[in-house]
Amino acid sequence: MNQFTNQRGFALFPQRIGRLSFLLRTVSLVAFCWTIGFIGLVYWNQPWMSQIPGLTLLVPLEAVLCVCVRLPRVRDTGLNGYFTIIALIPPLTPVSMLALLALPTNCFAKPSQPIPPSD
Repeated sequence: MNQFTNQRGFALFPQRIGRLSFLLRTVSLVAFCWTIGFIGLVYWNQPWMSQIPGLTLLVPLEAVLCVCVRLPRVRDTGLNGYFTIIALIPPLTPVSMLALLALPTNCFAKPSQPIPPSD
């Protein structure tokens, strides 16, 4: 059971994701955000909708995007995890997302120390 849980946990919250997974996760989350935004625009004048502040939807979705999409991709490229903070600055978000999409795997990874020959 523990092995199944670990496999499911890494599927939902992977340590690293490649470019294609990054693209698919980003597109799906953006499409979801647009759908929620469209529903909000259509029903904005309804009394039940005026009680929901817009940031209550935005902040959790941004957290999911950071933790489940950007951070694993940053780890995959070998960049420092603090690079995800740059993506929170609105003018830099598209630039950082395109950069993460374009960078290959392990392009900033530090080369491992060579093993000295044994005598």
